[in-house]
Amino acid sequence: DESRGSLTGQEVIVLVPFKTLIVLPFAYPFTAATQIREVLRLKVRALLGDRVSDLFLVPLTTDKKGKNSRGAAFLLTSGESGDLEKSLSGERHIFWPVPLAFVSEVNGSGLIIWADQQQLCSLWVEDWIPQLYRWVPRSEGDIDAERALFESYAKSMGRDIEQLLIREESDDGKEDLQKIAGNTLAGCPHYKGLDLSSKGADTAEQRERIL
Repeated sequence: DESRGSLTGQEVIVLVPFKTLIVLPFAYPFTAATQIREVLRLKVRALLGDRVSDLFLVPLTTDKKGKNSRGAAFLLTSGESGDLEKSLSGERHIFWPVPLAFVSEVNGSGLIIWADQQQLCSLWVEDWIPQLYRWVPRSEGDIDAERALFESYAKSMGRDIEQLLIREESDDGKEDLQKIAGNTLAGCPHYKGLDLSSKGADTAEQRERIL
């Protein structure tokens, strides 16, 4: 799979068009990271059954107010990120789904559709919280169909998609990605805690236990 990188400090954000990624937004009346993870595990097991054993879970809390927390859970097959990790060496690499880098371009709320010649990667966010992610090969979808699908999904939940951003791979040079990803981190510093590499997922869970 192709990936695009941008430098942030001493780390390299590798933007990946994940095929197996699932995003689940959450809102809970508690803030403890271990509790959030455990409740999400139960929810995911109820939704996916035995499939959950093939996935790793990375919760991202973007908002805490009093005893309440909001954010999104990212679920990914370990094989998809593991294969890419083996091909990289050198700097510390952090894996993001490609559209996440562009969230600042819709001011934290909107639909981002990223496309190249082989695939479409789409992400809907509200108030910087990912709501729905989808990957589809170009042979099975197009930008208009993706937009309609996401708009229909949002309306079924009584919500509207506020903005639309379409990015073609050819639009983005390395320096542009560097700046855009930096703007997104500035808009939501909590994103810095997201790493969808298998190593990053393990590190996040270990950190939660300590804290």
